[in-house]
Amino acid sequence: MSNFVHLHLCLAAGSIGAFLMSGSPCVSQDTPLPPNTLPCDAFAKRAEGIWVAKKPVTFDVGNAKNLTLDAGEITPKSQNLGGIDLYVLLEAKCGKTPA
Repeated sequence: MSNFVHLHLCLAAGSIGAFLMSGSPCVSQDTPLPPNTLPCDAFAKRAEGIWVAKKPVTFDVGNAKNLTLDAGEITPKSQNLGGIDLYVLLEAKCGKTPA
């Protein structure tokens, strides 16, 4: 199962509840993106549509702070961060053109 992305959560004390209590699986296209520090240059999109974290990366999404994602694949619904599907966030913020 080496294709699974291992996620380390190092959340600020105030963010833990928001991260764990959220039930929304993704962001729809007409919903504004949550505030985030997701660095698009740390990710690449393969021709088959799978996003890949090129190296370990730390970022914030909404109230979830200091999320660290190890290098690996991100597919739809594979990573839910504070109620946001990471794949949907990457699509919306970093574009849909394969690398």
